[in-house]
Amino acid sequence: MTASRRLAAMIAAAILAAALSACAAQDREAAYSQDDAPVSEQAAELTRAQVQERANAAESLAFTHLAGLDLSGASLSKVNLREAVLRASDLENADLGHANLADADLERASLRDANLQQADLRGANLRGVDLQQADLRGADLEGANLFLAKLTGAKLAGANLARADLCGLDLAGLDLAQLNLSEARMTETRLTGANLAGATLHSVVLEHADLRNADLRGADLYLAVLRDANLQSADLTDANLTRANLRSADLGNADLRGADLTGAALDNATLTGTILDTNG
Repeated sequence: MTASRRLAAMIAAAILAAALSACAAQDREAAYSQDDAPVSEQAAELTRAQVQERANAAESLAFTHLAGLDLSGASLSKVNLREAVLRASDLENADLGHANLADADLERASLRDANLQQADLRGANLRGVDLQQADLRGADLEGANLFLAKLTGAKLAGANLARADLCGLDLAGLDLAQLNLSEARMTETRLTGANLAGATLHSVVLEHADLRNADLRGADLYLAVLRDANLQSADLTDANLTRANLRSADLGNADLRGADLTGAALDNATLTGTILDTNG
């Protein structure tokens, strides 16, 4: 094995170990309940009216403590809420377009139907957040923690989910085409029928993920970890699977025509009915 290949293997192993460690820690929190998780005892620093007044005046709300506050339908576009505490807050239908929510604590908040277009959510704590039907188009969620979040019907076109924690989420049927999911942790994530065409999935961890009938045409899965993943009937035409880990993956009836499998590990993979190039 060349030095470059040994280095690539070491990097992949390190990424997998880190991801599995994180997901294992979450598994130990299996008893976590959205109803039982504690909310910060500190009262909100501001009232709803005060928050809206500051937002209207384009004043910063960074580092403010707004846990449990009812901000449903509030107009907070372009507001600076960096590192703000918004745990269990009601932000349903709120306008947070272009807002700065980097490193904000939104655990268990409701953002159902909220506008988060182009919002900065890098490193945000979104554990248990309700993002159903939310508009996250163009939002930056790099490194965000979305454990237990609900994303049914969310709009994610153009969003950045690199290094995000998406372990165990239900993303079935979502349009994730062209998204950046590099190094995202997606162990046991449900992606049945999801559209991942053209997505960037460098070093993503999809161990035990359910990708049945997923559209992965032209997806870049370089160094991806797909061990024990279910890829039955998935469309992987023209996908880049260079050095991907597909050990024990189920590729039954999957379409791999034009896919690059250079250096991919397929030990014990199920290939029953798999469609492969036949021209050599």
